[in-house]
Amino acid sequence: MNESPPSMLPPVLLAAALLLASSPARALQPLDAFQRAARSSNHAMREASLVADQRSDEARVELGRLLPGATVMGTYTRNQVEVSVARPAANGQTERAIIAPLDQLDATFSLRVPVIDVGGWLRLGAARVSEMAARHRAEAVAADEQAEIARHYYGLVGARWLEDATARALTAAEQNLAVVEQRREVERALETDVLRARAELERARRTVAEVAMQARAARRALWTATGLEPEGGTPELEVPASSEAPRVDARALAFGTVAVAAAEAEASAADRTRQSAWAAFAPVVSASVSERLTNATGFAGRVAFFTAQVSAVWSLDYTSYAQARARSSAAALARVRSERAASLQADLIADAADRLEVQGVRARAATAEEAAAARAVGLFRDRLASGTGTMLEVVQAERDALAATAGRIQAAADLAYARVLYDARIRRAER
Repeated sequence: MNESPPSMLPPVLLAAALLLASSPARALQPLDAFQRAARSSNHAMREASLVADQRSDEARVELGRLLPGATVMGTYTRNQVEVSVARPAANGQTERAIIAPLDQLDATFSLRVPVIDVGGWLRLGAARVSEMAARHRAEAVAADEQAEIARHYYGLVGARWLEDATARALTAAEQNLAVVEQRREVERALETDVLRARAELERARRTVAEVAMQARAARRALWTATGLEPEGGTPELEVPASSEAPRVDARALAFGTVAVAAAEAEASAADRTRQSAWAAFAPVVSASVSERLTNATGFAGRVAFFTAQVSAVWSLDYTSYAQARARSSAAALARVRSERAASLQADLIADAADRLEVQGVRARAATAEEAAAARAVGLFRDRLASGTGTMLEVVQAERDALAATAGRIQAAADLAYARVLYDARIRRAER
């Protein structure tokens, strides 16, 4: 995932009198509104949540295999002939023993109870840990997606501010052209100044179109990620006067974060699966009891009778051995991945802290640079009006001013995104 906010387009023009932006009356929805909407609309978050639900259902399947199970079976048999024999009764007379009636009815009620199934117990444990891993993974995906939404959000905010700045630059370019054309009519301006002003006007129009396209792309990206349509004007991008960068032990802080917790749970699940694979060589003991109802009473002379059974199954084959070896390799691989996830997360936390520190310095420097550039534009325009300056100086100053404005907008957006990214990196797993 790209973690850097979208870069602004290279600026080209700006008039000093129009540098300061006015805050719209109705601002864009706050960032948390888009993040809340994403919980039910974001595809990655929904997919991760459904995977966790699937793991929960798989754990229930393993639990069901260890619980007692009952079966009921009824059959009807039409025999070609009735088979019966005569036998002496207790009163000295004879009675018929029905071996196979013409219409035979049977009903069987069975109860099966697993007694000893070591592999099943371990598989259940592995399934439950896999569910926990999937829950942590869903939390990690949510944290990453919330940071990605913030990237789109501040990309849109920055693009809107740049739209405003380039629109003002276009107005300034139009005014500059009008001024030099008037001066040219009284032969107080060179023809090259007029041509330069026209070129700058066309450059400003091109920039306005490019920035508008960038704003539309940022709007679409935000809507796709959250399902919420951006509405309203543009909020302020605040730059604090000063801020301290977080001083953290990234290695210690990495443990317990959602990404590392997910990797550790996955490694634990793989280890339990390995144990269950080796437990396949242990015998499985189960007990069952059945009650049968039939009109084929036979020599017993009873309509109902039951049977009870205890069985032990012990399977030995090479396939089970190979599967156990494969599960052992998978467990070792999962453990390595867990260790790598911890190291990677520590680096990401350290990078996020450094980013937050640097972006704070950059944002404050960009604000000061913008103010200086705006002042320079005013001075060069005064020189031009007094006849001691040239149009080239004004145009270059306006380009520098717009570059400073775009830099300040970009730096403020980067700083806001850096705060959200740092919070996402240190997010703790829910227990």
